[in-house]
Amino acid sequence: MAPTVEIRNLTFTYPGIDGKPPPGAPPLIEDVCFSLQAGQRCLLVGSNGAGKTTILKILGGKHMVDPSMVRVFGRSAFHDTALTSSGDLCYLGGEWRRDVAFAGYQVNIQMDISAEKMIFGVTDVDPHRRDELIKILDIDLGWRMHKASDGQRRRVQICMGLLKTFKVLLLDEITVDLDVLARANLLTYLKKECVERGATIIYATHIFDGLDDWPTDIVYIAHGKLQLVLPLEKVKETSQLSLMRTVESWLRKERDEDRRKRKERKEKGLPAFDKVIEGSRVINNGWAAGRLTSTIAGEESFFLSSNSVLRSAFRRSSLEIAIPKNFSPDRFRHPPLCSSWLAHLVPSTMNLAGNVVKAWPVRTQSSIQPSVTSCQISTLRHARSASQFRISAHHAPRLGPHEVLKYPVLTEATVRDVERQNMLVIIVDVRADKGEIKAAVQEILGVKVKKVNTLIRSDGKKKAFVQLTQGYNTADVLHRENNSSSG
Repeated sequence: MAPTVEIRNLTFTYPGIDGKPPPGAPPLIEDVCFSLQAGQRCLLVGSNGAGKTTILKILGGKHMVDPSMVRVFGRSAFHDTALTSSGDLCYLGGEWRRDVAFAGYQVNIQMDISAEKMIFGVTDVDPHRRDELIKILDIDLGWRMHKASDGQRRRVQICMGLLKTFKVLLLDEITVDLDVLARANLLTYLKKECVERGATIIYATHIFDGLDDWPTDIVYIAHGKLQLVLPLEKVKETSQLSLMRTVESWLRKERDEDRRKRKERKEKGLPAFDKVIEGSRVINNGWAAGRLTSTIAGEESFFLSSNSVLRSAFRRSSLEIAIPKNFSPDRFRHPPLCSSWLAHLVPSTMNLAGNVVKAWPVRTQSSIQPSVTSCQISTLRHARSASQFRISAHHAPRLGPHEVLKYPVLTEATVRDVERQNMLVIIVDVRADKGEIKAAVQEILGVKVKKVNTLIRSDGKKKAFVQLTQGYNTADVLHRENNSSSG
């Protein structure tokens, strides 16, 4: 019987800026081989950074490798997109995140939308299967995603991922946010899927509670290399411990071996950890989604840049290729290339077309066009003859200054405002706006107003706070107005 999932001599390194593995970079996954049949439940174990997530993403078609290395149902996981679009191959892993421009990478999906709308938005699914998943995961369809907890959002994510009947399911620490009951119900449901429908599941996790009898096979990865592939029965025969203690002993042995190697390197005068190959470091100069600032790590790193213009400029300067006499750096159309550090890219005494040039001229000021001339074609313009009036109804009579201002408010609080803030408090007409209030105060009192604020009191009257300029004393203005009105 042909295997459902087959991995043969899988070797993988994350690509550099040119889409190819950097020269000299060690492979992240090296010579991994194993296969699974229909109905098997594989538990993928290993320490952090061992390569479990990378293997699952390669199986899920998220990284391109040679078609002969990874086969799912005899087809390439990356090149045959019908595997994932049909739902036969399903990958669930990581956080429920997305990249948002100018906000950042891997932002949590917390939109104001109900769980019902998200779950029922998946089309072409079996309604009985959907109802069963909602019941197993105990999902309240009224949950709002921006108010739900991490565990509740995780339940909705799992439910949406399992709505279509899968044949191969890849789980990457998907149960990390679930409580004990939800996790136990989910594992029971997945086991039933393998037994009844012959589905194949690969599950990577660090939580081994309740997994003593769940998997059929164990795959152990360390440092990107396959350590063992054994059925669960043989693992139990070789170790009398529980599954968690067995895996713990493997990881402790791996850690002790790493410490011993680092100690030997130190005794030989070498660094404890291998030096990272510079070619594997991708420098992005602000040309990525959601980034506006530059991440240039120095001029010596231009050959690593994701910007092809900077790479070509560095290559041109390092190889000292003759540049035409009429060449201008403005052709790059990139602001940093017109700055002062451009002189360091080209040797100061490079012979350009027979002329010795110290540095490219820096353009400090753009030319200014004092006038713009244009030619407009004269066309026939008829006189306006409106058939209707511009204004359908006449405006209501404007308020006069004495109609706008009613009377001043002279309470203890307003007197304090008069003294401290040089402000008048006046009851005005409800229909008056700030402009009319300002004009009325300046006309009647003969002062200059700096600012006007208004509010409607609880009794429906409109109160205006009129602040005068520094050249006027509010107390004198009130005293003068009171004397004139009494006289």
